[in-house]
Amino acid sequence: MNNLEIDNLLQDLNSKPGHLEKIEWWVGKDKIITTRISEYLGKYSTSTILPEGATNFLQLCSLLLLEREEEMVDVIRNICIHNPETTRKFIQSLIESPFYYHRMAVPRIIVDMDAKDILLQCFRDQSGIVIKQAAMSLSQYKVLPLGEDELMGIAMDLNNHQYDYVQCTVPDILIHLKEKTFLVSEVCLSPSWRKRLAIATKISFFDKQNKATIFSLLHKDKEEGIRAALVGHLTEVDNMREYTEIFIKDPSEKVRALTVRAIGGLGDSQYQDILGKACEDPSWLVRKELLCIHNENIYETISLPLITSLPSNHDWRVKVEILESILHLSQKNSALIRRCLSGILFEYLADKVFVIREKTSSVIKSLVENVLTEDWAEEWKDKIRNILESPNYLLRISIAPVCVPFDRLFNTSFVPVLLQDKVPNVRLKVLENLEDVAAYKELVEAMEKDEYIEKEIKRLFS
Repeated sequence: MNNLEIDNLLQDLNSKPGHLEKIEWWVGKDKIITTRISEYLGKYSTSTILPEGATNFLQLCSLLLLEREEEMVDVIRNICIHNPETTRKFIQSLIESPFYYHRMAVPRIIVDMDAKDILLQCFRDQSGIVIKQAAMSLSQYKVLPLGEDELMGIAMDLNNHQYDYVQCTVPDILIHLKEKTFLVSEVCLSPSWRKRLAIATKISFFDKQNKATIFSLLHKDKEEGIRAALVGHLTEVDNMREYTEIFIKDPSEKVRALTVRAIGGLGDSQYQDILGKACEDPSWLVRKELLCIHNENIYETISLPLITSLPSNHDWRVKVEILESILHLSQKNSALIRRCLSGILFEYLADKVFVIREKTSSVIKSLVENVLTEDWAEEWKDKIRNILESPNYLLRISIAPVCVPFDRLFNTSFVPVLLQDKVPNVRLKVLENLEDVAAYKELVEAMEKDEYIEKEIKRLFS
């Protein structure tokens, strides 16, 4: 069956009910046909104008829930919104289905519909996946259909559920309670690390009072992942300084690293003393987070000395991480790179490790194309000229990708010099980075060629 035949069958569903059985037979049996059917139905996921008899698509959509869940939930929901009176029976059939993937779709389908009784059925379902979907769906409502007492009752039931997996959905309910409840403390003190992690990861949805409770009870939790989850929300508590000083001494290098990342990203000088202590951390995982600080004063006093203090024989992978951090900084504070890091970039360009030279070339090229200004370019022109005159051909190869955009943006003439280089690999590197050879046609035609250079020239002139 081809796409045209499928489309004809789908378009005639309303007038020829027998076509539905033919279409249903193919669902799940043929991947291409199944995809085509879902694509056809998918156009009704947001459409405000539905074809007459669109409710006939619902049974087909329910079959496709196993194959294309997200798409079909949107289609079913849209059809139900436009046909509330005639589709309630279909939704009820889904919640009563023996297949959990039908039932787990219901909470998302009925968001903001008049279907409170069906939502409550979802919370009483035998499957934890359905209950979890019901709990998560509450955040999608414009107006919650459940009152404070009903939410508290659901939270209590879930907290006492026989399965740990279901108990972990309690925080999804608690975040909607307006009044303070003992359940927040009870979940934090639970012997189940999964429950404690569940509330730690939801902390941003709680009010300040509950956040303080969660931090107080979990900041020294025995599980690394729970403490790490809290660190990501340090800025949301009033006594941030107190917890920062605790987390920076945490036994886990991951937690300490995340702490440096959290306070380093603020650019706040009041945490400079803590960042200074991180310089002495025995773990490189922690110290390397100092590289991504984009406050100029802190970077110059803490991060830059860290880079320059690294021994010359340190692992080349550390240099890769430094280069990655420079690329990250270019999106935040290019002035910092100009002020502090130009020298390091050109030093790395001459590194003995090929990966470092290549990565450095890529970073410098990105800076030239995206952040370099005219006056900054003036500072770099002499550096590039010195490289072009260097006896080290590897250095000239490394600068070649940079010279192409530099010439184009700042009206220099570095590319012609490289095209006349005596080393074939240097000339080849320039050609590989050229897209338009018109301005250099005579130089290229007069160039001494080998098979690799010939190949690049052929590409450029094709």
